[in-house]
Formats: sequence, C-alpha cells, structure tokens
Amino acid sequence: MPEAAHEIGLKFAEYFGDYQTVVATHIDRKHIHNHIVFNSVNFVNGKKFHQTRDEMIQAKKYSNKLCEEYGLSVTEAKATRYNMPEWKRKLLIKVEYAMIHSATKKDFIYVLGRMGVKVDWQDNHKYITFTTDDNHKCRDNKLFDERFLKENLEIYFELGGSYSVIAEEYQNYETPYEGNISNDLFRLIGNLFNLEMQNNSHRKWMPHHSKEEFEKLIAHGLKVTNEDYYDEYNEYHGMSW
Repeated sequence: MPEAAHEIGLKFAEYFGDYQTVVATHIDRKHIHNHIVFNSVNFVNGKKFHQTRDEMIQAKKYSNKLCEEYGLSVTEAKATRYNMPEWKRKLLIKVEYAMIHSATKKDFIYVLGRMGVKVDWQDNHKYITFTTDDNHKCRDNKLFDERFLKENLEIYFELGGSYSVIAEEYQNYETPYEGNISNDLFRLIGNLFNLEMQNNSHRKWMPHHSKEEFEKLIAHGLKVTNEDYYDEYNEYHGMSW
C-alpha cells in the first residue's frame, strides 16, 4: 500500500509539467498520504506557477482519476443540495428508501447494504459515512438533508423508525435552506414527541421503550417529564424509575 500511494503521488506530480517536484509519502499516520513540494518557477520558461479555480478543479479530477485506477475512494466534487453529481443523487435515493423502510438502525444499515452501500455509523464519530458500490464516500451532512444527520436519525430510530409516531412527519420533512442545515427537524421531533406523551390515545400505537432508551432520548435534548407516561412504561416493563 505505501508503494502504491507513492506511485500515485509521482504520477500526480507529473501533472504539473515543467515544475521541479519532490514527493514525500508519509506512512507514520493511520492514513497514508503524500506531500508534494515543487519549485514555483518553471525551469523551462521561467514563469511563476499560478493556478485558477478551474485549473484547481481539473487537478482534483485528475487526482480522483488516478485513485479510481488504483481502486481507491475519491473525494467528492463541490456540490449543493440542488447541484449534485449523479452518484450522490443515486445515494440520496437509496438512503431515503432505507430510512422509510427501516424501524431500527440495524435495519437501516442492512437495507443499504443490500443496495450496495456500506454504512460507517459509530457512536464516537460525529458523522455517518456512506460508501457506494463504486467507492464514493459521503458524510451524512453532505447529503444536504436534515433527515439523514446522525443526531436526527438516532432519535428517529430510538422512537421506532418507520413504526414511530413521528414517522410520517419525519419522512415528509423538507430541509428549508440550501446548504444551511437548521434545527427545524429536531424541534419538530421534540414537539411531536411531547404532544403524543400527553395524548391518551398513545397507548394504542406508540412503541414501548426501555429506561435506557428514554435516557438516550433525554440526552438528545427531548423532554420526557410526564409522570403518567413513566407510569405506563413502569407497568408495561415491570420496572421502577
């Protein structure tokens, strides 16, 4: 692997043509990577190096092309909610399908796996990372949709996911601002949850949760304070609070 990384670095350095370059490949970190240092003065014509935004984008595309040739993941192109590359658009459709048809986090990961998407969802990581079958990686916040942020999906599945009382409202929610994630969905979840806590009809169709699950919801900022609600779950689970 270090040899392959160095080889990629050398090929990328050739992209800069008549500028003298030195490629240093670091293997003293968990992620093997290159540093490329070059003389900013062209040794053939004496002109100083200058790179426009478009030229930088082209260099990035060439870097991604080299990574693809070696079977490695690539960095995503700059995108917005309404301007996504095709691979990300397809990923978004798959993530939404999995969210709508999953009652638990485990279900969600399984459904995406069946569609060729790997899910890296760890408690000690801030983001969920999705990897497509053609090796594109994408964090949850780069899908530009509040429904797929880790903190919101955790609450969604802790409340029962596709079987929860908030399922329809959650699934139909639309992120209001392009490129600007708000807290609107979190507030919607909290309002719906607390409303159903005070509704006597919730016994018929609201999923039952353990004390640990309630503690997770409280840790996320949802207020669970209705004593009658506690009494129902105390009776259902046979536990004391």
